[in-house]
Amino acid sequence: MLIRIAPMPAGAALIGASLCVLSASLGGCVQVPERSVLRSGDGSISVPEDSCIVSAAAASPGLDPAALSLLSWNIKKGQDETWRRDLKRLSDSRTLLALQEAVVGPVDEVTALANRHWSHIEAFLQGNQAAGVLNAAPVKPIGECPERHAEPLAVVPKSFLASHYPLADGHDSLLVVNLHAINFTLGSRAFEAQLADAISHIESHRGPAILTGDFNTWSNRRQLVVDRLTASAQLDRVDFGDAQPRPILGRVLDHVYYRGLVVNAAEAIPVSSSDHDPLRVEFSLVREEKP
Repeated sequence: MLIRIAPMPAGAALIGASLCVLSASLGGCVQVPERSVLRSGDGSISVPEDSCIVSAAAASPGLDPAALSLLSWNIKKGQDETWRRDLKRLSDSRTLLALQEAVVGPVDEVTALANRHWSHIEAFLQGNQAAGVLNAAPVKPIGECPERHAEPLAVVPKSFLASHYPLADGHDSLLVVNLHAINFTLGSRAFEAQLADAISHIESHRGPAILTGDFNTWSNRRQLVVDRLTASAQLDRVDFGDAQPRPILGRVLDHVYYRGLVVNAAEAIPVSSSDHDPLRVEFSLVREEKP
């Protein structure tokens, strides 16, 4: 592997210098932006100064707290073109989407995201495409926090995106944290640090929350770290019953955790367009009993 400093391209998509990684496994030159870059479906590009972006005004109307539908899925960088068909088949315009390994080009042609407001963190760039996690919803977020953590053994970083969505009827906002966890490490220290960072957003949020994504829990040690940190944040894990996510190397990597919500239905849906199964969960808000 050869690492060199690449010249900054024209435009504001990259801030400062970037690393250019030439690797056969990655298939070419990969540029790593010096700071987190958040691209939105309206064409805007943001480079937050303090890692979070807060909208000037809340979107209206908010999400229906009685019917919160989530689809979480690692789409394997869209290498199989049929992933768009599967995404369209498995979701509708009301669905909250949390995609990992999402790849977005200069002009996004993902018609499956039509009628949704989406945001994508650029973990790294390869050619004219950026890869990272992507959140989408039928309403605009009122706040977003994109963050990246370096892979200790792979240089190319992993990312997570915390998005706050308004709820109708004046309820607190819903926080959705979409995580693609660090994979290549000798120990679990970097993995735990990234997960703790993601969970810290939930601990500082007073409303309902969802933590979802590809956790790369390929060992019992890693799963124990996830169990400990999610328990400390009072997060429950969604039970998929007989429709469990597809194991990879004998371990389940994809999970959904939640707080302040009720799970009404959950399933992992087998597909051939990715090596990860989409996870679909139907939530509703926990109603507080009036005295």
